[in-house]
Amino acid sequence: MPQTIASFDASLKEYYEGPVRKIINHNSRVMRYTKKDTKPWEGRLVRFPVHVRRTEAVAFLNGGEALPATQNQVTIECQINRKQIWGHIGLTDDLIEAAKTDRGSFERPMAMEIEGMARDFVSVQNRSAFGTGEGKLGEVLSYAAGTSTITARAMSDAQGSGINGNAGNRYIRQGMLLDIYTSAGVSRKLGVLVSTAPNVAANTFVLTGGTGADPVAGDGFFRARPSQLSPVNNEPMGLGGIIDDGTYIATLHNINRTTYPIWSSQVINAGTFAAPGSMTLDLLQRAFDMASEGGNGEPRILWAHYSVRREYLKLLVNDRRYIEPFKYEPGFKESQTEEDLKTTLEFNGVPFVFDKDCPWATIFGHAPGTFQNWENAPGHWVQDGKGGVFQLVPGTACLFQAQFSSYYNFGTNMAGPNSGFVIRNISATVDRVNPA
Repeated sequence: MPQTIASFDASLKEYYEGPVRKIINHNSRVMRYTKKDTKPWEGRLVRFPVHVRRTEAVAFLNGGEALPATQNQVTIECQINRKQIWGHIGLTDDLIEAAKTDRGSFERPMAMEIEGMARDFVSVQNRSAFGTGEGKLGEVLSYAAGTSTITARAMSDAQGSGINGNAGNRYIRQGMLLDIYTSAGVSRKLGVLVSTAPNVAANTFVLTGGTGADPVAGDGFFRARPSQLSPVNNEPMGLGGIIDDGTYIATLHNINRTTYPIWSSQVINAGTFAAPGSMTLDLLQRAFDMASEGGNGEPRILWAHYSVRREYLKLLVNDRRYIEPFKYEPGFKESQTEEDLKTTLEFNGVPFVFDKDCPWATIFGHAPGTFQNWENAPGHWVQDGKGGVFQLVPGTACLFQAQFSSYYNFGTNMAGPNSGFVIRNISATVDRVNPA
């Protein structure tokens, strides 16, 4: 009987070709953008006066006539508080020893965990940077108690609440720890684990574990916090709350937008939620004109999701045939890897930049200083008194832990929210994919 690969299988070696393949998407364009416009500060919170109303004690009249009643310039204090984000990693000493050379592992576990934590940290920041500080990842449409399956409210369903009320399960990943809260911010179900891969076609995911009542329609799901501390309204204010007219955030950083309408952004609806409208160049021009007329600055950057980019591209003449003889150059160029946000796609000279976390059916435009990172402490590894970042965890054999943190919030500065605009309810096809 001949020797075959099947019979000789136990004597064959396996060939491992390194290094570890990294396929997780960590593109965080809005966080890279804010690096250029970061304002460091110290203390408890940031406070500065905002000029919100002028005097009307001015009139055309003749000498000897009564002057208008005296009025004062009106200022109100803007208050930007600190939000904290934390992450941690743990390694055991025996793992470090076993994998400290190339013969022991494809990659040093300490380096891999440190690099991965820093990237995941920024990814969470990037998602929150488009939000309203609420922290809601999505909203319950229905819950199948027998199967523990949540169906998330999507764009095709009735309108939910908040900026992510119809986000489907776009932010839900395998193994995420979630808490479910009612629309009033009361805990419904705590410490639940997404145990199966989310179904992007059906906008569903399955929960296991947790304590409390079954979710109902209208509940929101949030990234879980330990010790059953509420995650609601615990995130930094994001672009979606700063560039708003009170639809989502009525009071922004201590200033009420009804009392002081000048603190509102310019808002245009391309259509309604139930019947989105077409993207047009006139819509964009109107938004720019409104921001220029109603604010103290002009938009210098545009943000949108990839689906809205395709709608904008349909409006452009992007077939550039005659730049060089016999050379066909369609489309546009953009950088996805460099620190600078480089793109040849623009409107009136203003770059049109796209981010995976930007709300669907939406375009944001803002002036420099409208959306600024007020940074109390940049991302850093917490050190012990000797400069080390790994500390031994008491009571657990050879377990070392390191913590990564940042203290900051997003707010406005020299150009107020009225120098920005948002176009909502744009008709665009969103191609759902499994999040990387």
